[in-house]
Amino acid sequence: MIRFERPEAFLLAAPILLALRGRLGNRPLVVALRAAALVAILGALAEPRVAGLDAGRDVVFVVDRSWSASPRHDVAVDEILRAGAAAAREGDRVGLTAFGADVATLAPPTAGFRPSEIGAPVDRDGSDLALAVERAAAAIPPGRPGSLAVFSDGEATGGDVRAAARLLARRGLRLDVYPLRRSGGADVVAEAPSLPAFVHPGEPFQWTAWVRSDVPRRVVVHVLRDGATVAREERDLKPGAERLVFHDRLREPGLRRYEIVVEGADDRTPENDRAIALLRVEGETGVLCLTPEGREDRLTRSLRAAGFRVDVRRPEDAPAAADAWDAWRAVILENVPASKLPRGAAESLRAFVEDLGGGLMMTGGRASFGVGGWRLSPVERTLPVSLEVRREMRRFAMAMAVALDRSGSMAAPVDGGLAKMDLANRGAVAALDSLAPADGFAALAVDVEAHVVAPFGDVSRAGAVRSKILSIESQGGGIYVGRALHAAVAELRDAPQRNRHVVLFADAADAEEPGDYATFLPPLRESGTTVSCIALGSENDPDAALLRSIAELGGGRCFFVSAPEDLPRVFAEETLQATRSGFARRVVVPRPGPDAAELGSLGGGPFPTLDGWSVAYAREDASTALIADGESAAPLLAFRQAGLGRTATFLGEADGEFSGGWATWDRYGDFFAGVVRRLSGTEASGRLFADFTRDGREGVLSIEAEEGAEADLAKAVGRFSGPDGVAVDAIFRRVGARRVEARLPLRGSGAWRAAAVGPDGAVLRTPPLCLPISPEFEPQADPGAGERLLREAAEITGGRVEPPPSELFDGPRRASGATDAALAFLAAALVLTLAEIAARRLELTFPGAARFAARRA
Repeated sequence: MIRFERPEAFLLAAPILLALRGRLGNRPLVVALRAAALVAILGALAEPRVAGLDAGRDVVFVVDRSWSASPRHDVAVDEILRAGAAAAREGDRVGLTAFGADVATLAPPTAGFRPSEIGAPVDRDGSDLALAVERAAAAIPPGRPGSLAVFSDGEATGGDVRAAARLLARRGLRLDVYPLRRSGGADVVAEAPSLPAFVHPGEPFQWTAWVRSDVPRRVVVHVLRDGATVAREERDLKPGAERLVFHDRLREPGLRRYEIVVEGADDRTPENDRAIALLRVEGETGVLCLTPEGREDRLTRSLRAAGFRVDVRRPEDAPAAADAWDAWRAVILENVPASKLPRGAAESLRAFVEDLGGGLMMTGGRASFGVGGWRLSPVERTLPVSLEVRREMRRFAMAMAVALDRSGSMAAPVDGGLAKMDLANRGAVAALDSLAPADGFAALAVDVEAHVVAPFGDVSRAGAVRSKILSIESQGGGIYVGRALHAAVAELRDAPQRNRHVVLFADAADAEEPGDYATFLPPLRESGTTVSCIALGSENDPDAALLRSIAELGGGRCFFVSAPEDLPRVFAEETLQATRSGFARRVVVPRPGPDAAELGSLGGGPFPTLDGWSVAYAREDASTALIADGESAAPLLAFRQAGLGRTATFLGEADGEFSGGWATWDRYGDFFAGVVRRLSGTEASGRLFADFTRDGREGVLSIEAEEGAEADLAKAVGRFSGPDGVAVDAIFRRVGARRVEARLPLRGSGAWRAAAVGPDGAVLRTPPLCLPISPEFEPQADPGAGERLLREAAEITGGRVEPPPSELFDGPRRASGATDAALAFLAAALVLTLAEIAARRLELTFPGAARFAARRA
């Protein structure tokens, strides 16, 4: 039996026949074929469905994986899921969907479904039950009988669950529910501290916090500032809310994180016993200078004399967290290597520039740019220059062999679903990509033997070599260091390049069998072959001393890398240092570049000479203000807009061995003060005003224009960044004649930031928002509302609450209109059209045609 979902499509036949009246001809066979083809086409438009002959039902399990769905329910959910799947009969199918703030289809309805652990990749800071119901229902074909079995606490934070249930009812699908009830007992809630919008350094201030309890209870309240405890109080709570008052005074500008922690509550939702808030301490425009050993030098003194608040630190003392950079408007990396920064600092510095409108300047020297390990770092992508190696940088060719540890320890997983071996492979590829066309390269994988992965050859074959390196896998066992060194040197023995270098990569806790390295390496070094080690681990690991000794005897360097994700950057750094291709040690005269207007009042010079400079290449979107005279227009000073912020690179050494005439130049202070002012960004011009506020579970970035500046709103750009460090562009919409706003869902607890930049380059900074706890753990005014919602949704569809798993497949088992027949109708229309053409061309007819023609005449 055929059923049409849109039978109204056949009404189109009347106007079509009316339009064709008088043009059908008087040949009855042709008329009949044309009419039949028209009916077939209209039948396809009417969405025909053929009643299914198969028997069976689909059941899709929908499991809440949000934070509010306690893990203690997992065992019960698994038992019901397995029992339900076991109850399936012939023709039945089972599917599985998980949800949080988003939805993941783990398995479409399938015969013979076997449950497994529900490790769903969903955002757990939310419960969009309505979307989950809609997606699960869409997995059941139209006309196929079926139902949904939902496991949830009913505390939905997404769409309208009742509306989703009504859609199910219209399709004849049932919704059975299994409420996930929170444990009974009282609840203690720490509410967000109430802090001022901002304070000034040294200004005393008062702030409050509230702790709510359902029952009398004795607790200990801890107050933390930036992770350190600053107060501890024992409190006897009474039912209701209790106000806590605190006083503080902060000396240094920046962003401070306050946290209230209630200990000893022993309640039903321990996740809301902790709440956080942020406070900005606003001071004068600050500049952070990271200098070698944290030294004060001419650059830092000159900026201070120009009126900047200058903080000087060692690179090891740089902030690691993104919020910690908030104390400064600009950061200067003065001839410091990337390896000196704490783990995570390079990425948070990138976010400070691109997402929050901060400024960044890097100056040159023997420990900066490419030779300082900034190649392939998060910071490199913000700079006005790229640090790749080009042929003109090189003064001699290099033959390099890389020996990679592929022992069992390299199979250990790291973040991102990778293994240590994968990142070591990427490191070797980074070394290969840092070589020039005249260089040669070989790659080996080493366990208890040395295996040549890519025999020595010139770099022009790099494409094929990359694929071989990236396919190296851990094979177990250990790494025999002596065999690795001998095999790598053997690959370089016939190399035409005069300079030869071996890079040995090994686990600092698992490097063994060094062999005769102590007698083998010294004569090797004298013959022109050097050896460096890249050790995964720390200097305190058992085999760290061995690897350090190998590098010393081999005349190379030894790098200890604690974070595997840093391996590509370190391999690139070692290659640039070995080839000595990132720093030019010769006198150069700076002269104005194509974008000399960036120099402002300094005009066209003259500028003093430099005795050396870091070699890099201007990006296409950079503004080049100074170039090296006679050096193929190599950039010496360049600017760039990087996201919301600005960056600059001065490729000379600001204060050091290679500063040349800059060490005594009388306009030195004016020059660098001008650069830093460009990077710091202008304060709000008074034409645009930005604010970042919370509206329920959304953050709202709004920009308002003064009268006459409405056109500036269309040119403003903004960006949001969340507690996880992920940033998204703000999409503005006009909400008034002089106002635009952009909205962002706030899902996770922590700091949410927003910033904007006006058309004049002014950085519009806004106070951060802070979700004290995840929305999933916010106290419910009515603890039973979630279960009532589930019961109502089930009732709308004729479903049940907590049915026995053996009854989940109860109900109709015959499919109705399950098969789409539109293609069959279109195929029929095509056949009829071809038959009509044949009838016209061959003048075919059928008995009685003459009488038909006579009646028409």
